[in-house]
Amino acid sequence: MHKTILISLLLCLLIVASAVYAAEDKREPIKIYLMAGQSNVEGHNYFGPECTDRYPGIDKPRDDVWCIYAKKISGPLGPGFGGGPGADNVFGPELVMGRILGETIDNPIVLFKSATGGTQLHTRWRPPSAVKRAGGEMGDLYQRMMRRLHRFLANPKVDYPQYDGREFEIAGFVWFQGENDSLAEVVEGDRSTGFWNHYEENLRDLIHDVRTELAVPELPVLIIQIGPAPVWNRKGGGEVIRAAQKKAAEEDDHATWISTMDLHPKAHYNTPGMVTIGERAGKALLPFAKTTVAQNNAETRKAGEQYTVRPEPVASTADLDELKQGLVAYWSFDEADGDAARDHAGEADAQLVGKPARLQGVRGQCVRLIDEQHVRVPGYKDVLGPSGNIEKLTISYWYRTNYYGCGRIGKGEGKEIERQPANWYYSTTANVAGWDVTARGTKGGVFMTVGCDGGTKGFKFNGGPGNVVSDGFTWHHVVAIYDGSQKAFDIYIDGIRAPKGGKKSNNAPCAQLDKPFWGIQDENHILPAKDAVLTIGGVKKIDRQFEAFDEVGIWSRPLSEQQVLELYNQGHGVSLAN
Repeated sequence: MHKTILISLLLCLLIVASAVYAAEDKREPIKIYLMAGQSNVEGHNYFGPECTDRYPGIDKPRDDVWCIYAKKISGPLGPGFGGGPGADNVFGPELVMGRILGETIDNPIVLFKSATGGTQLHTRWRPPSAVKRAGGEMGDLYQRMMRRLHRFLANPKVDYPQYDGREFEIAGFVWFQGENDSLAEVVEGDRSTGFWNHYEENLRDLIHDVRTELAVPELPVLIIQIGPAPVWNRKGGGEVIRAAQKKAAEEDDHATWISTMDLHPKAHYNTPGMVTIGERAGKALLPFAKTTVAQNNAETRKAGEQYTVRPEPVASTADLDELKQGLVAYWSFDEADGDAARDHAGEADAQLVGKPARLQGVRGQCVRLIDEQHVRVPGYKDVLGPSGNIEKLTISYWYRTNYYGCGRIGKGEGKEIERQPANWYYSTTANVAGWDVTARGTKGGVFMTVGCDGGTKGFKFNGGPGNVVSDGFTWHHVVAIYDGSQKAFDIYIDGIRAPKGGKKSNNAPCAQLDKPFWGIQDENHILPAKDAVLTIGGVKKIDRQFEAFDEVGIWSRPLSEQQVLELYNQGHGVSLAN
């Protein structure tokens, strides 16, 4: 009898579990809208009464519509997802478009922006089908857009923290671009070579390739026509592009278009004009939004593997004990919470200032810094050689940032300089002692500045066979090495060594150097900044900037190239935490 009762209870549990699973399966999918193009997608309009008068309450963020934009910290839709540095009150078409969609449909919504001003479809947005059809190179912005979106879809919770595991529905592609194609020519002055002559076929290729790479063959597309600014028709290209946009949309069963010809006749629309564009865009998308766009999430993720799947980690040729030789400090940030991070190599535990969040990192957890948040390590002491100075040093860390990150780790001293951010971290003439390593978010590359003996001011090395891509999604491995005995610096980005042989520019090296310069003398050592505190982050941040650090290590010796590759591990990293 007991056995019968137990079986009955198990059956009941299975039925309840099945019901719960079925209920979860019926949850509305997250509708994702990809928005791409030039500066009018970025958004350069200041929020004000022109917005609230037409849409009362639009100044209040709404959690049911989320905005993701590489130049900002993702968050609930509201003013502030447009523009550039410090543009906390600037918006683009996403603001009103998202409001209209959010108030009409019950699904959670994600607006995913990928935009760069002053760019052409014919070159930087050039899709693979255009390359196959007419040659040329695939556009870097096209690749960046697809890479960002696929990496988000592969791991939504990083930038959409309330993600609850439900299905997603890529519900639309909004394209607002063409202004610069109306002006550019392959041969200056020869209008027969104007980019506008190829716009229609390039646009059709773009729509086809976005649908293919997302595995959504009937993906709705909204084309926002370029506006009436006279400059766009200076060479006759504007009319050609507007006609091409209209024709491509009208001949596509799953596309539509809106006009902006009756709006502000400038390169950037005024605020009432941008409100109208968002309004028209939202209304144009509603017929598609009220239906379900056929797709399979598994097929979409498979289509994105070219952007998301990393090579398998390689078998280690050196054990961890060998990598740990000379390791004087190591912070993994794997603690679940709290205001401290353990030093796994020494006794210099780190202090997390401003309660920064811990998120998923390269290995375990990482620390994310925003606003004034930073990490201080007052217990860290540089290892000094017989000269009393720093003679050998390696700094290694993983770094992820959005557009404006600085990626600073350092224990240096200097004077303020008239730059942004205003300090010595990028200046060969302002760092007077100690060392700093930075990974520039906007410019790419890695810089190492030091204060040397012999009356020198410092060094600046723009590392990089490739840039540190500041797309908000990609982790990069940064290693800076100093070996005074060899009079040498080395910088690695993602396991690749920066090239030797830089040229002088304004009395500063612009790349790695293989010869003495600015004080690399017989005794080439870094002056210790005895009163400075080792700091991770700490550079004044621009509004909506974030930086994430993981697996930070400092050695009192130069690592070999093979050991750098061991740490990089095909992009998977290794952990040297105990």
